Amino acid sequence: MVALNDDQKGRLLKQVEFYFSDSNLPKDKFMKEKIASDPDGYVDLNIICAFARMKDILKLEKTVEPATVPAEVVTAAAEVLKGSEIVEVNDACTRIKRKQPLKPNEEISKEVDARSLYARPFPASSRLDDLSVFFSKHGVVNCVRMRRHFRSRAFKGSVFVEFANEAERDKVLAMKLEHEGATLHLEKKAEYLARKRQERKAKNIKDDEDDTSNDELPDGAGGKVGGAITLQPAVKAVAGAKRGREEGVEGEREAAKSAKADEGEAAGDEEMEEEPGEEGGEEAGADPEFTAGCILHFELESEVPEGLGPRMLVDVMGGRDKVRFVELDENKKGGYMRFTSPEAAAKALEEFTAKGDDEKMIAGIKGKLRKVEGQEEADYHRRARDSSAAANKRRESNGGGRGGR
Repeated sequence: MVALNDDQKGRLLKQVEFYFSDSNLPKDKFMKEKIASDPDGYVDLNIICAFARMKDILKLEKTVEPATVPAEVVTAAAEVLKGSEIVEVNDACTRIKRKQPLKPNEEISKEVDARSLYARPFPASSRLDDLSVFFSKHGVVNCVRMRRHFRSRAFKGSVFVEFANEAERDKVLAMKLEHEGATLHLEKKAEYLARKRQERKAKNIKDDEDDTSNDELPDGAGGKVGGAITLQPAVKAVAGAKRGREEGVEGEREAAKSAKADEGEAAGDEEMEEEPGEEGGEEAGADPEFTAGCILHFELESEVPEGLGPRMLVDVMGGRDKVRFVELDENKKGGYMRFTSPEAAAKALEEFTAKGDDEKMIAGIKGKLRKVEGQEEADYHRRARDSSAAANKRRESNGGGRGGR
């Protein structure tokens, strides 16, 4: 039998219990279908072992599929799971099922919300595992869900943290937490959702309509978060992607791709569009073609004053002849500027860098400016492409533009 060390055993038990938990199962289409397909509610353990995160824990090759998971690995996993309070293993040590029946979805949803917090801001580069470790230092955590924009899939810079119970949630809520130098805003999830509903109601935005307010912009810490692109053109704001929804990233995974024909799509649920089990799923398709060197990132010491926004930033950076788009973070303390050419961006950065420290101002606020390169630049243009495509699709569905039928 394969020998698993204590770290592997702990991670394996936690991960599998999460798959079958109230936190994940109600939203996990693949798992629910597998459970429903068996009269006794069992799921083959080799399927579970072929999930992306499980292969990482068990140190299996990425190409391993359910049919090729070694029998000794399945046995080793079964031995660990025999000590679970959530799942039980069959006598042959090849299948597992949830011990207790699942409650109605509405009841589970209320219970999960009641013990959860909304928290922000976090950098765009944040990893799910790191955020889970961060919050676990302060309370007993069931899971962390990284919130993502519905279409662009970009991390919004905010999370929902589900704790073991309301007492753990309240303990953390009373803390003053900092993450990478930024003071975190903490709020009960239920209160956050109620507040957002009221804000949408005040703006006459229906649940099935797009919200083009700054709620579509990333929640990330000023300057550090690349953020989701709901790009703001200099003259007319392009409608943002459909309102971001809660994403349970830790529970999103698939059976090995080569097993799809036999085992079905594990990521087939509408709410599970990411690469399964990974915190930052790549967008579909290749990186878009773009002219490198046109993007600058800015970071401000304080937020842009109320009533001012992308248009004002375009003007102070030289107008539309130089700046094509400005993306402003939700907290109005940072974002991205897309210049008309690499030369225009380079000149703006050169002029800004040449100033004395006390003179480095953007819109009258002290700040920093840097060139965006490499993967960050490619990610920006990918999100811009997807946001533009989504906006075009909406215009077409609404009759082809202003006044269209």
